[in-house]
Amino acid sequence: MIRSVRQSARRFLTTDAERKGRRHRCNRALRDQRLDMVLLFAQGLAELIQGGLDLVGEGVGAIFGGVEHSVAIVVQEARYLTLERLQLITQLA
Repeated sequence: MIRSVRQSARRFLTTDAERKGRRHRCNRALRDQRLDMVLLFAQGLAELIQGGLDLVGEGVGAIFGGVEHSVAIVVQEARYLTLERLQLITQLA
């Protein structure tokens, strides 16, 4: 392969480090794609974990709602019994 004088001079004047630097610059796009893939994976993983936490939160909320409902029924029954006793006492008095 025949090189021009300019190419020969450029090759002669550049050091090995500069040549390697040029080679790494070509791979910059590939590195950016890898970084994008890692960030996309991290984002997907975060969304998956958030969805799981939302489901757990809904389940815990449903459990607490059931407990609250049970307590409300017990309190309502206690009020009703207290009211009946008061009415019974007033009728006996």
